[in-house]
This record gives sequence, structure tokens and C-alpha cells, in this order.
Amino acid sequence: MKWDRLKSSKDILRLFSAGSSHLSHPILMKWERSPKSESPKILFTTAVSAKRIKRAVDRNLIKRRMREAVRIDLKNRSQSAENFPALELRVIYIFLGKEPSDYREIARSVKKLHNKLFWDINRKD
Repeated sequence: MKWDRLKSSKDILRLFSAGSSHLSHPILMKWERSPKSESPKILFTTAVSAKRIKRAVDRNLIKRRMREAVRIDLKNRSQSAENFPALELRVIYIFLGKEPSDYREIARSVKKLHNKLFWDINRKD
């Protein structure tokens, strides 16, 4: 399983307009399935509003924490194949808090969001 950064502005705008979403405070996750490719992968990006978190240092810290939490959770899930679907997803993680959260809180939210996501995917198949 491979995960990469989602960079296309078209894909990100499509996620905001037509993507499904899940919320686990302080993170909102918007996602959609992509057209199937030869190798399954998850494309993701993170977003933190400058209106909510004023200092760029804090925004960057939150984004680093979210990326690391996503990377570790996806790595753990990919090791147990029955919990991990072989498809391509596009995901954006949006931080909604008003102050920086510690890593444990972010990791807990990401894990809850992934449980909801994979439950939805398995239910729709």
C-alpha cells in the first residue's frame, strides 16, 4: 500500500464540493473514491485555517502532527490486510480546533476517522 500527498487543486476542490465527510473533534475528514488504478494508494493532504490558528509556526506544527498520525495509522492498518481495502482514495484532513492540540489527541481523532471511513467503504461494497 502506498500513500502520497494530494496536490491537485482540482481534486481538492472536488473533495470540498462532492466528497463525503466524517468529524472527530478537532479534525474533519473529507474523502472520495478515485478511479481505480493499477496500484492501490491513498492520496491525502492536511489543512489548518489561518483564521483559527494565527501563528504560522503553530499551523505547521499541527500539519506535521496530522501527517505523522495518518502515516502511522495507515501503516498499521496496511499490515493487517483484512482491515484495509485495496482501492484508491483521496482524503483531506481539516483541523477545526482554535488552539494547537497535542499529538495524542490528533492521533486518537485520526484513528476514529479511519475506523468510520473503512466501515463506510466496507458497507458500500
